Amino acid sequence: MDPVRRLVESPSTEPFAKHVRIAGRVGMLMDAWTAKPIGLPGSRRLTEGVHFRCGFDVNAAPAHDIRHRIPRDIFEGMLKSNSRMIPSRCVGISLMMGLSSSWSASLRQVVGFGNNPSGIKMHLYVPDKVAAHPPILVGLHWCHGSGPAFHSGTGFASLADKYGFIAIYPSANSGDSCWDVHSTAALTHNGGSDPSGIVSMVRYVVKTYGADSNRVFSTGHSSGGMMTNVLLGSYPDVFKAGASFAGVPFSCFAGSGSWNGDCAGGKVSRSGVAWGDAVRAAYPGYAGSRPRVQLWHGTQDAILDFRNFGEAIKQWTNVLGASATPSTTENNALQSGWIRTRYRNSEGGVLVEAIQETGQPHNLRIMADQAVAFLGLDGSPAGVQGADQSSFGSLDNDRLRVFQDASRSVLRIDFSGQPGDATFELRGLDGKLLASLGSQHSLDGSFRVAWKPEMSESGASHGARLLVVRMGGRMVESRCFTMLE
Repeated sequence: MDPVRRLVESPSTEPFAKHVRIAGRVGMLMDAWTAKPIGLPGSRRLTEGVHFRCGFDVNAAPAHDIRHRIPRDIFEGMLKSNSRMIPSRCVGISLMMGLSSSWSASLRQVVGFGNNPSGIKMHLYVPDKVAAHPPILVGLHWCHGSGPAFHSGTGFASLADKYGFIAIYPSANSGDSCWDVHSTAALTHNGGSDPSGIVSMVRYVVKTYGADSNRVFSTGHSSGGMMTNVLLGSYPDVFKAGASFAGVPFSCFAGSGSWNGDCAGGKVSRSGVAWGDAVRAAYPGYAGSRPRVQLWHGTQDAILDFRNFGEAIKQWTNVLGASATPSTTENNALQSGWIRTRYRNSEGGVLVEAIQETGQPHNLRIMADQAVAFLGLDGSPAGVQGADQSSFGSLDNDRLRVFQDASRSVLRIDFSGQPGDATFELRGLDGKLLASLGSQHSLDGSFRVAWKPEMSESGASHGARLLVVRMGGRMVESRCFTMLE
């Protein structure tokens, strides 16, 4: 018999999800207890190259000693949320899955994507190995540019190939191919103009590709950097973070004309409160979480004066409730002479990161890998840059992220779900409940929790653990990770 068709474990009457088999080299993951497929998203199937990672050679030794003692609902939830790999730490078996896809990894234009008041164009890049429930990155071009030019002229597409996110590359429809970052429509939530069209693109990708609406990000250079700030200000309910290269603060270009010489020349200076009020006025009454911001600017910028960099820092630290005084300052960061400052919240999360590219002109270095890391698109713990990452436990890059702080006694949890109440459980791999956190409430579905669990038994403070999230008493997400001692 083909060894891939083996039953992994003989039947048992215990009510655990212990029984897993593969129904052929091309087939769905099956539960041998019910002989039914376990719910993997969509039509994703196992392909050639499926193999076990259980410490034995599947072509030689029988698989008789594997134990999956995780309660059934938790195990099935793990399968649903980890469609590309079932972590061996949690279930004793890892199935490396090649996901078939009808999409080709090439840039293509999309029409008819939804409300598009200014007639902008949409190009889309979906990598061959797209992640399950993938995040979205909107990449915005400079004046006289285009979406395809930003795609080919920056490194974000290759990073999409590496990490599995989907990239949207819009193109402006103005005479100079600059974005509308000045009109009242653009600077108002649901006001119309270019931002409304970009948001329609995002919603199209969420609906068409099953993308994660809770992990939508923006980046751009020059006019695209300005538009990134506009999107973060006008649509904080859509965008979770952004990276702006050589831009200006939100509303700095406000007015009847598309070009604002005073702002471009660095002559517009306001208090942090005044800049913050401009952002808050874009969406009156909004009380949800605000997007994190990464800012880049060259000191020799002759198009958009470097002084705009400091004004943008004042703006976003005020909006996000961080001190305008840097939490940390790093000299010679990334390149000799460059300076990176970070502005953190009380829990140590980075709300604003600002990189001064000393000596660089307007066409500065677009460090795509650094932007992707800040946004968390590479699987790194977004918001904790600069911490001793060797002290962190492992995490998963999906709706639920979990890591330990530097003291290793506090779990920091970032969960993107639905508005309402959620409870969190910490379990051992045998399913035993070790600690629980009572109801946490979120108005917008974004839960950011700092939790120091009180374990129900000694010796449970380290090792492989399972974090379970429940809403309305039903498990909605789970992740396995390692708690470090």
